[in-house]
Amino acid sequence: MTAQTLMLNALIKQVYKGTGSLKNFLPEGVVLADFPLQTGKVSRGGDLAGWISTIHYSWIEPLIAKFDKALRPYVAAALTEDQSTALQLRRAFLEAPLVRFFQKELFAHLSAPDVLPFSQIPPSPLDALLFMPKARLMHLIDLVGIQDVALDFKKVIAKEQQALLTALFTPLQKQYFDYCMKESLIPLQESKPAIFWLEHKNPKSLIHSAGLWRLSRLIAREEKSWQWYFLHYLDRGRGLQIEKWIEEDKAIPLEGKARDKVLEQVVRLIEALK
Repeated sequence: MTAQTLMLNALIKQVYKGTGSLKNFLPEGVVLADFPLQTGKVSRGGDLAGWISTIHYSWIEPLIAKFDKALRPYVAAALTEDQSTALQLRRAFLEAPLVRFFQKELFAHLSAPDVLPFSQIPPSPLDALLFMPKARLMHLIDLVGIQDVALDFKKVIAKEQQALLTALFTPLQKQYFDYCMKESLIPLQESKPAIFWLEHKNPKSLIHSAGLWRLSRLIAREEKSWQWYFLHYLDRGRGLQIEKWIEEDKAIPLEGKARDKVLEQVVRLIEALK
């Protein structure tokens, strides 16, 4: 038995709190050579390796901490290079079938028992959010938040106040703000005076939070498993905040024409940012 096999058996025992060897945990009649690793771009029927790669490292960190330090490089072998770097973990080299095995185990430990494979979830107009590069998704959330800013500034006559706020915007955000000022928007929060946005110590953070809130109202209507995939695509802080909003009474799902309008505006943004 090689040193690597000994380490893997130790990892298995820690995961399952039992005894035995690695082969005891593979499907009956399956040998390692029959357990190939699938690779490639994630899609609606995406493979397990692809979905592990979409989970933000901040969700994985608490799980990694439960393993002995000597075993963590083997767990890290199931992660992407970016995830392991963010977690400051060295990745041990494993053969592809073993990588696939640990990806399966990690996913099982991270997901809730009732989370369906993504291929079994009905398609959603918001599916593209799960495949959007993280930086672009953050930018989209900011733009969605600008809708709330525009709703409050539509009551402002003094252009000086608008100029003070839009000076913080990127050219694209300024362009979208001007568009929203002319567009029919659905209010989802109580109206606030324009000074609320101007005097906040961090207006950019406030706008981003407003975007998260607006998205949460749409996501509250999505299938529970879809919600899990999206919340874990985000970092733990944002994901838990949206989850909290969804569970609270104030995050009552949008219905009817109001939801259709908000959804249409978000889908337009998704298309524009491709």
